[in-house]
This record gives sequence, C-alpha cells and structure tokens, in this order.
Amino acid sequence: MQIALREGREIANTDADGTLPVAVISKSLARRYFPDDKPLGKKLKVGPADNSSPWLTIVGIVDDVHYSWIDKNEVPTIYRPYRQSPPYYASLALRTGGEPLSFVPAVRSQVAAVDPELALFDIHSMSERIDLSLASRRTSMLLANAFGGVALFLASLGIYGVLAYLVAQRTREIGIRVALGSSRAGILRLVLQEGFKLVAMGFVLGIVGAALLQKGVASQIYGVRPYDPVVLAGVMALLAGIALVACAVPARRAMGVDPVVVLRYE
Repeated sequence: MQIALREGREIANTDADGTLPVAVISKSLARRYFPDDKPLGKKLKVGPADNSSPWLTIVGIVDDVHYSWIDKNEVPTIYRPYRQSPPYYASLALRTGGEPLSFVPAVRSQVAAVDPELALFDIHSMSERIDLSLASRRTSMLLANAFGGVALFLASLGIYGVLAYLVAQRTREIGIRVALGSSRAGILRLVLQEGFKLVAMGFVLGIVGAALLQKGVASQIYGVRPYDPVVLAGVMALLAGIALVACAVPARRAMGVDPVVVLRYE
C-alpha cells in the first residue's frame, strides 16, 4: 500500500506465531498515547489490561491512512502480523502493472493452490472501490445538482426578465438620446454599464453567500472544494452572458425605433 515508514521497521516474515508479539502503529496513535516519549520498544495492549490478549511491542511507526475518501480525519491504527493474529477473514490488495481485473484468474488459482475451499469474493479494482465508497453521497449530490440546475435556470430567467424590462422602460429615453445625436454604440455601452452594475451587486452577494455556506456543504462533496474558483467563475460567466443578452437585445430593439414615433406616442 506504500504507507511510508517513519521510525523503526515494518512487519517482517520473522514475526511469526511463537515469536515476540509486535505491532506497527500510525503517527496519530503515537501522538495520542505517547506524546512525550519515544514509542519504539514500548508495549501496548488492545482492550482492558486484564484481558487475555498479549502485550504488543511497538517496532515501527508509519504514516496515517484515510479510511474514507470523504472524511479526512486521522484514525489511530495498529498493524499486527497475520501469523500472530489470524483474522476470521482477510482482504488482499494486489498492485498490478496492467488491467487489475485481468489478474483475477491467476489470483484464484494461487488461492486454490493453498486451500481449494477458500472463497474469493467481492473483487474490485481500486477505482471501483472509490466509486462504491461514494455511492451514497453521489445519489444525494445528483439530487442536489438537479435542484441546482433548476435554480440556475430560474435565476437566468429572472435576470433576463428584470433587465429586459428595465431597458424596455427606457425606450423613450433612448429615442430622445438618438434624436439628440447620441451614437448607437454609446447608448448600447451606457445600457450595458447600468445593467451590469446590478449584476455585479448580485455577484458580490452570491459570493458572500457561498462563503457563508461552504462549511455546511464541505462534508457533502468530493473532488470539488466548497469555494472552488472554477465553479464560481463558470456560474458567473454564464449569468454574465445572460445579463449581456438581456441588456443588449432590448437596447438594440429600442435603438431601431424611430424617435419621432416614440415621442408622438408619449
């Protein structure tokens, strides 16, 4: 598993049944139970001191392992030799140089050579293991993504509707400006500037809201930071494009109206 050794030694083939019971511990366990002392050579026991389990001599310290892809808390861990502490079942991790599942027949034959009655089951590649560990979170996040998509769509409609209405309300003003000699490019620039002032205020409020909510959603997402700049920039670019269309389309339509017709109507 390429867990880095920090002090002492790893478990060796000589750590067999009948030899000194040993253990390798993680850094977090060493910090918790031996904060002011060197743990190598010290003894520990799992469970009450008066139980029948043997005292284990610490022979090595290794890095911590995250047992959950979501929860990054360090879990104090004790590693023991299989020969000194045979489990009821075992999990085998195999590092391969090619497609992992292509090695399954060879592994089955090797296990059968040791004991034909041993059952080999629950076989997955590491990428499949990661997907399985995220299955429960993925369902809830897919639902959240669906609601987020609906919210983004409604926000887009709202931005377009509000800005288009505000520009349409200024049709008479735009007509007067055209009659007084204002260039179409200048009017369009003015409309866009005023429209994007409102959009900028919305962006600021949205970023503040995202910052306040990031702690609440941090435990529910994987592979994306709660305050991910790429995601925020993508959403802002989309809404800015919608705001551009919402301002430009009514403004261009208003500039195409004859000023005399607009003034006569008013």
